[in-house]
Amino acid sequence: MWGHRKAMNDSHLIITLEACQFAVSLYCANMLLLRQRNQRVYIPLALFFVVNAILFLPSFISNTWPGPGVMRVTWPMAIGMAPLMFLQPFFFWLFLRGLSVEDDVPLIQNKLLHALPHLLVAILVLIFILFSPTFYIAEIEIIANLPVWVLILAPFGLAMTFLYYAVIIAYLVAVVLLLRRYKARVKDLFATTEGRELTWIYWIVFLAAISIIWGFMDLPDTFFGVDLGGAGYELANFVEGILDLAIIWVIGIWGSRQKPGLLRHQQAKPPTTTPQPITENAGKYERSALGADQAKRIAAKIETAMQKDKLYRDPSLSLWDLAQHVGVNSNHVSQTLNATLEKNFFDYVNSWRIKDAAILLQTTSASILDVTYEVGFNSRSSFYTAFKREMGTTPKAFKTAQCKVAAA
Repeated sequence: MWGHRKAMNDSHLIITLEACQFAVSLYCANMLLLRQRNQRVYIPLALFFVVNAILFLPSFISNTWPGPGVMRVTWPMAIGMAPLMFLQPFFFWLFLRGLSVEDDVPLIQNKLLHALPHLLVAILVLIFILFSPTFYIAEIEIIANLPVWVLILAPFGLAMTFLYYAVIIAYLVAVVLLLRRYKARVKDLFATTEGRELTWIYWIVFLAAISIIWGFMDLPDTFFGVDLGGAGYELANFVEGILDLAIIWVIGIWGSRQKPGLLRHQQAKPPTTTPQPITENAGKYERSALGADQAKRIAAKIETAMQKDKLYRDPSLSLWDLAQHVGVNSNHVSQTLNATLEKNFFDYVNSWRIKDAAILLQTTSASILDVTYEVGFNSRSSFYTAFKREMGTTPKAFKTAQCKVAAA
């Protein structure tokens, strides 16, 4: 789990993993807070790392400088810091939300829903404080041998743990839904998606899911003292430490590099309007003033821009560029593409690129790589994917087949 660690006498290997998490979190938080551009997007991720560093601070100090008078990790201390754990998935979701907006980051809706887990945690912590004062002076090794451990701390810890898992699962679902909307919106606005993909977030979801499953498997040992054996105990905590570090490492590397994907590039004469937010196709344009005849005229302009002007060969082509080229409101261009031409911007432009590529492969001796860049693709992999989807075969197989036909 993110930032979760049982209080215990860790092995040197596990202590090293915790120290790595602490150091990586501090470094990433520092780098993100120093960013000037799109700072509002990266502040939630910086806070995510700050919280993670704070959660590991007591364990880091007690394991690094052992001895009398040094802060020790006790269950009361861990429980007192528990509310911070619930902030991490919220901050991560907030960061992803910032990456996927088109303009300024909007205010958070359903604030009460996001605050509900923290309110429940506060109530649980208050109940713990009122009914278990002896835990303030006891180490976990002492508590584990007391009957009150089973009577009070185990139910409290289970309630907190299940609530934490529920919060993480809820935010993971919200992240996946947000990613789906973002992916659709990228294809509505851009003809090339390189540099805008958030595929690495799916790795976070995958690793977090494994961490949750592993955490459930470890619950009997954590709360009821079911002995896994020395090797099993060490292995369980080592795997948990590796999962935690992997999640933090992936977020640190990719999160600090990721740029907001829906912000358009600066143009000499930017259009005065932006495309409407993506919604379900059913009823999407019910209130639009665009009539059928006007949509056909816009469609004809778009076709001309592609056929005669070869606008699709611009590798950085966006919906705003197309709208400016044909002199039409970008909302109307988006509606025409989706409702009249029945394709999103990405698929429409790439279908023209593939048509052009097929002609070049048939009529010229240009290499596949040269054709890739000539028709507007930025990478060979994206060209191969689009070509196979459109033509049902690879560019190499297509070119070979055409050469055989020409030779015959």
